[in-house]
Order: sequence, then structure tokens, then C-alpha cells
Amino acid sequence: MKNKRLGEMLVDAGILSEKQIEEAIALQKNSGKRLGTILLENHYINETQLIEVLRIQLGIDFIDLNKTKIDPYMAGVVSKVIAQQYRVVAFRKEKNVILLAMKDPLNFRALETVKQTTKCKVRPYIAYSEAIDRAISVLYENEGASIAIAQIEAEKESEMTVEDLAQKKEQDQSSSEPTVKLVNSILEREIAEKASDIHIESRENDVLVRIRVDGRLNRILTIPKSLQESVISRLKVMSEMNITEHRVPQVLREMSGVGEKSGELVATLKTIGDYYINETDYAVKSALDKLEPAMLVLLALFGKFIVVAIYLPMFTMYSLM
Repeated sequence: MKNKRLGEMLVDAGILSEKQIEEAIALQKNSGKRLGTILLENHYINETQLIEVLRIQLGIDFIDLNKTKIDPYMAGVVSKVIAQQYRVVAFRKEKNVILLAMKDPLNFRALETVKQTTKCKVRPYIAYSEAIDRAISVLYENEGASIAIAQIEAEKESEMTVEDLAQKKEQDQSSSEPTVKLVNSILEREIAEKASDIHIESRENDVLVRIRVDGRLNRILTIPKSLQESVISRLKVMSEMNITEHRVPQVLREMSGVGEKSGELVATLKTIGDYYINETDYAVKSALDKLEPAMLVLLALFGKFIVVAIYLPMFTMYSLM
């Protein structure tokens, strides 16, 4: 069963006729592409049909990468070059076995390449091509950000003053700077996932980076607190803002200018207003969440005080009788 060719499987499953397979093979010879790619590109079959046939005929399991959390460590198991060349994603490792999501599990060259480079056994899974592309982007863009963070921390000198930051403005624009690489990796991730906006939130011990995809905020990266100023300065440089100004919110002025130039000032101001309303609501909710436990404790103590205040005189009077 496993030695069957894809064309035979599709004919046996009743999805295509032998004549259609012959037509597709003729197209394949002229293009040099794999048969599965030809069948998909020329609409002989759709990807769901292909996955179902391979799953049943070969006994290969399907993996939904959109619902699978992949450990960033896996980026170091299979290189980015191999992942992009063969459209594969190593999504888990169990002892000496790599679970490999593939667009084409019949690509034995890809399987052998992963086996040889990792020195591990490989268990193939089939996945949607779009989900594989997204998983590759997510997994390896985070790898780039992690490398950049490590470089920044290694090269980080003593704390800089405002004047020092101003003098480094031209240097920050160099593409070789780790800070630039870090910010660029965040922007590339946003583009790859077709996100509408990026949220960079300063927290007590770190900086949380999230992107909004289809209306939902997804966490993509956590940056050490010590790198916060470097990232903010880089974003200001890219936005042509004054990197030495910390007390006045410059984003309002910049976005208003964009609105005036585009002729969409009213819509831009509404967006700014909605942003600040959402941020305020979030801040209030966070504060209430932190205060709630303390309020419950205070209420409990207050309730005990009232009980004591009521019953203590009664016990006192009873003891005097």
C-alpha cells in the first residue's frame, strides 16, 4: 500500500480518472514540479481531498498546526533553510523521534534530509500548506528575535543617559544593530501573519509584545525589561519622533499629521480616541483585579469586627448576671 504512487491512490479512491492522471503527468514533465503540486495548481483536486487520500491510503495522521503550540526550541532541531526548502515543520520531539508536519509526506528526499541532519527517526504528518507557512514564519521569526535579544544583552554596556541615546540615533539606524534586528523581526512577524496592529506593553518585569490577527490579540514575544528603552528608541527613530522626549505623548501628534495628509483626519482621531479608551479600560480593569483580593480581606476583617462589636457586650452582660 505504501509503495503506491499518488496517481494510483487518487484513482483507487475514485477522485480522479486515469485519463486525468495522464494529463497531469504530461503537465508535470514540462514543469518539473511534483505531481501533487500540479494537481492542486490545475484544480484537479483540492488540498482537503489530497490530505484525506494520503491519510487513508498511507495511514499518515493529519496535524492542525493552527491549533498546535510549538516549543521555540524546535527551531534549533530543523534549520530554517530545510524547513523553507521542503515546506516542513518539526513541531515536537519524543525521545529520538521527530514529529514532522509536511505539505507532501511522499517527498522522501525531505524525510531523508531531516533524518540525516538531526540523526533522529522521523514520523511524518500531513498538514495544510498555509498552516505550514504560518508555522514556519512564527517559529523562525521568534528565533531571530531571540538571537537579537541575546546579542543586545551581551553587548549592553552601562545605562545610557538621554544625551547618549541622542548621540546613538544614527548608529541605531544601521541594519547590523541587534536592536534593529529585534524590531525588524517583530514587524516581519506582523506582516507574515497579516496583523492589523502591534501592541507593546510595558510590565513590571518585562515587555509583552502582541499582535492583533482577525480581531484577536496574540502573544508573540516577551522582551527583557532592560531592553525596553532600546526598543522604544528604535521605534521612535523609525517614526521620525524625538527620541529624547519622554513626557509628552508624541503618537497623537504624529497620527494627526498622517490623518491630515491622507484627508482622513476625522477617522484617524476616532481611531486614536478608541485606542486611548481601550487602554484606559484595560488599565482600570488591571487595577481592579489587583485590588479585589485586598478588598475581600478588608471586608472579611470588617465583618469580624462588627460581629465582635455586637456579641461582646452580650457576653459581658451575661457574665455579670
